[in-house]
Amino acid sequence: MKYYTTGEIYRLGLLKNRNGKPFKHKASVYKIVKRLPNKVIDTKWGPSLSVSELDIKKQNEANVVY
Repeated sequence: MKYYTTGEIYRLGLLKNRNGKPFKHKASVYKIVKRLPNKVIDTKWGPSLSVSELDIKKQNEANVVY
C-alpha cells in the first residue's frame, strides 16, 4: 500500500474538500491528516506524517455533499 506525506498530498491534490476541489493551503491538509490514522516517517527535510492511499479515499468519500 502506498503512503503519502502531507506535502505530497498537498502538491498532488489528493485530498479534496466538500466541493470536490483540492485544498488551497497545506495547513488545511495537515489538520485533516493529523486526525486520520497516520505514521511518522523521516524525509530529507525532517519527520513528516504519512497517510495511506486507502484512508485518503475514505476521507474524500466522507466529504462528498449530495
